[in-house]
Amino acid sequence: MKIAIIGVGNLGLSIAKGLLKSDITTSLYLTKRHIDALEVLKSNKKVVITSDNGLAIKNSDILIFAVQPNHLAAVLRKNQKFITSKHSIISTITGFSIEKIESIIGDKNSIIRAMPNTAIAVGKSMTCMCSNEKALLKLTTAKKIFDLLGTTLVIPEKQ
Repeated sequence: MKIAIIGVGNLGLSIAKGLLKSDITTSLYLTKRHIDALEVLKSNKKVVITSDNGLAIKNSDILIFAVQPNHLAAVLRKNQKFITSKHSIISTITGFSIEKIESIIGDKNSIIRAMPNTAIAVGKSMTCMCSNEKALLKLTTAKKIFDLLGTTLVIPEKQ
Protein backbone atom coordinates (compact mmCIF):
# COMPACT_ATOMS: atom_id res chain seq x y z
CA MET A 1 0.00 0.00 0.00
CA LYS A 2 1.15 3.49 -0.85
CA ILE A 3 -0.02 5.66 2.03
CA ALA A 4 0.34 9.37 2.79
CA ILE A 5 -0.34 10.90 6.17
CA ILE A 6 -1.12 14.56 5.65
CA GLY A 7 -0.36 16.45 8.85
CA VAL A 8 1.94 14.41 11.05
CA GLY A 9 1.35 15.85 14.50
CA ASN A 10 0.81 13.61 17.53
CA LEU A 11 -1.99 11.57 15.96
CA GLY A 12 -0.33 11.29 12.55
CA LEU A 13 2.93 10.25 14.15
CA SER A 14 1.21 7.54 16.20
CA ILE A 15 -0.44 6.21 13.04
CA ALA A 16 2.89 6.28 11.16
CA LYS A 17 4.73 4.41 13.91
CA GLY A 18 1.99 1.76 14.00
CA LEU A 19 2.11 1.31 10.22
CA LEU A 20 5.89 1.00 10.23
CA LYS A 21 5.75 -1.87 12.73
CA SER A 22 4.09 -3.96 10.01
CA ASP A 23 4.82 -4.69 6.36
CA ILE A 24 1.54 -3.15 5.20
CA THR A 25 3.13 -0.18 3.39
CA THR A 26 5.28 -0.10 0.28
CA SER A 27 5.76 3.64 0.77
CA LEU A 28 4.73 6.05 3.50
CA TYR A 29 4.74 9.77 2.76
CA LEU A 30 4.63 11.93 5.88
CA THR A 31 3.85 15.63 5.56
CA LYS A 32 4.23 18.44 8.03
CA ARG A 33 4.92 22.15 7.65
CA HIS A 34 8.06 21.91 9.78
CA ILE A 35 9.62 18.52 9.02
CA ASP A 36 12.48 18.70 11.56
CA ALA A 37 10.38 16.85 14.14
CA LEU A 38 10.11 13.86 11.79
CA GLU A 39 13.85 13.26 11.40
CA VAL A 40 13.58 10.22 13.68
CA LEU A 41 11.64 8.36 10.96
CA LYS A 42 13.91 9.38 8.10
CA SER A 43 16.12 6.28 8.36
CA ASN A 44 13.29 3.97 7.28
CA LYS A 45 13.60 3.21 3.54
CA LYS A 46 9.82 3.27 3.03
CA VAL A 47 9.39 6.75 4.52
CA VAL A 48 9.44 9.99 2.55
CA ILE A 49 9.29 13.14 4.68
CA THR A 50 8.11 16.31 2.97
CA SER A 51 6.25 19.55 3.51
CA ASP A 52 4.75 19.18 0.01
CA ASN A 53 1.25 17.71 0.40
CA GLY A 54 0.79 17.59 -3.39
CA LEU A 55 3.86 15.37 -3.80
CA ALA A 56 2.60 13.00 -1.11
CA ILE A 57 -0.88 12.84 -2.64
CA LYS A 58 0.40 12.20 -6.18
CA ASN A 59 2.54 9.30 -4.99
CA SER A 60 -0.01 7.59 -2.75
CA ASP A 61 -3.27 5.66 -3.07
CA ILE A 62 -4.50 6.06 0.50
CA LEU A 63 -4.57 9.54 2.04
CA ILE A 64 -4.90 9.82 5.81
CA PHE A 65 -5.70 13.40 6.80
CA ALA A 66 -4.60 14.21 10.37
CA VAL A 67 -4.34 18.01 10.25
CA GLN A 68 -5.98 20.35 12.78
CA PRO A 69 -9.73 20.70 12.09
CA ASN A 70 -9.42 24.42 11.29
CA HIS A 71 -6.84 23.64 8.57
CA LEU A 72 -8.58 20.79 6.71
CA ALA A 73 -10.74 22.88 4.37
CA ALA A 74 -7.75 24.93 3.19
CA VAL A 75 -5.56 21.83 2.77
CA LEU A 76 -8.28 20.10 0.72
CA ARG A 77 -8.89 23.17 -1.47
CA LYS A 78 -5.18 23.74 -2.10
CA ASN A 79 -4.58 20.10 -3.04
CA GLN A 80 -7.88 19.27 -4.74
CA LYS A 81 -6.19 19.19 -8.16
CA PHE A 82 -4.02 16.25 -7.00
CA ILE A 83 -6.87 14.19 -5.52
CA THR A 84 -8.32 11.74 -8.05
CA SER A 85 -10.92 9.00 -7.97
CA LYS A 86 -8.13 6.44 -7.39
CA HIS A 87 -7.55 7.84 -3.92
CA SER A 88 -9.13 6.51 -0.78
CA ILE A 89 -9.44 9.35 1.70
CA ILE A 90 -9.39 8.64 5.42
CA SER A 91 -10.13 11.61 7.65
CA THR A 92 -9.29 11.58 11.35
CA ILE A 93 -10.61 15.12 11.71
CA THR A 94 -13.19 15.69 14.43
CA GLY A 95 -16.25 17.70 13.54
CA PHE A 96 -15.65 17.47 9.78
CA SER A 97 -18.34 15.28 8.24
CA ILE A 98 -18.10 13.25 5.05
CA GLU A 99 -20.67 15.60 3.52
CA LYS A 100 -18.46 18.60 4.35
CA ILE A 101 -15.43 16.93 2.74
CA GLU A 102 -17.50 16.11 -0.35
CA SER A 103 -18.66 19.74 -0.53
CA ILE A 104 -15.01 20.74 -1.00
CA ILE A 105 -13.56 17.99 -3.22
CA GLY A 106 -16.71 16.55 -4.79
CA ASP A 107 -18.28 13.12 -4.39
CA LYS A 108 -16.05 11.09 -6.71
CA ASN A 109 -13.85 9.76 -3.91
CA SER A 110 -14.08 6.99 -1.38
CA ILE A 111 -14.20 8.86 1.92
CA ILE A 112 -13.83 7.20 5.29
CA ARG A 113 -13.89 8.84 8.69
CA ALA A 114 -11.79 7.15 11.34
CA MET A 115 -12.05 8.36 14.92
CA PRO A 116 -9.24 6.79 16.96
CA ASN A 117 -8.76 7.59 20.64
CA THR A 118 -5.62 8.58 22.54
CA ALA A 119 -4.66 4.94 23.21
CA ILE A 120 -3.51 4.87 19.58
CA ALA A 121 -0.10 6.00 20.81
CA VAL A 122 0.39 2.61 22.48
CA GLY A 123 -1.42 0.48 19.87
CA LYS A 124 -4.57 0.05 21.96
CA SER A 125 -6.97 2.42 20.21
CA MET A 126 -10.67 1.85 19.76
CA THR A 127 -11.28 3.38 16.33
CA CYS A 128 -14.82 3.96 15.12
CA MET A 129 -15.22 4.21 11.35
CA CYS A 130 -17.85 5.19 8.82
CA SER A 131 -17.85 5.94 5.11
CA ASN A 132 -19.69 7.33 2.15
CA GLU A 133 -21.35 4.91 -0.29
CA LYS A 134 -18.32 4.81 -2.62
CA ALA A 135 -16.04 3.66 0.19
CA LEU A 136 -18.05 0.70 1.42
CA LEU A 137 -15.72 -1.73 -0.36
CA LYS A 138 -12.65 0.16 0.89
CA LEU A 139 -13.62 -0.14 4.55
CA THR A 140 -11.82 -3.48 4.72
CA THR A 141 -8.52 -1.81 3.82
CA ALA A 142 -9.07 1.05 6.27
CA LYS A 143 -10.00 -1.46 8.95
CA LYS A 144 -6.79 -3.38 8.24
CA ILE A 145 -4.77 -0.18 8.73
CA PHE A 146 -6.41 0.80 12.02
CA ASP A 147 -6.48 -2.76 13.36
CA LEU A 148 -2.69 -2.42 13.47
CA LEU A 149 -3.25 0.33 16.03
CA GLY A 150 -5.90 -1.36 18.18
CA THR A 151 -9.48 -2.39 17.44
CA THR A 152 -11.96 -0.99 14.92
CA LEU A 153 -15.70 -0.78 14.77
CA VAL A 154 -17.81 0.36 11.80
CA ILE A 155 -20.73 2.55 12.88
CA PRO A 156 -23.11 5.03 11.19
CA GLU A 157 -21.63 8.53 10.94
CA LYS A 158 -24.40 10.09 13.03
CA GLN A 159 -23.17 8.02 16.00
